[in-house]
Amino acid sequence: MTYYAWLQNYFQNRKSERLGQAFCNDFIKGPWPELFYETDLKKAEVIIGKWLLDNHYMKDMPQVIEQTGY
Repeated sequence: MTYYAWLQNYFQNRKSERLGQAFCNDFIKGPWPELFYETDLKKAEVIIGKWLLDNHYMKDMPQVIEQTGY
């Protein structure tokens, strides 16, 4: 899946989550409060874009992490 496909899915199906929150829930295993709680869409997109580049995800997204129940 590409970033743009993931982003389109976010806008169509996940209106109850902030962008950074959705990204953290899907791809980040540890806490990342700066992104998780970011309310500005553009700032969240910049943070996500930098993370993707820094972690060599140029074409495809990482695998979605498994969600564990509490």
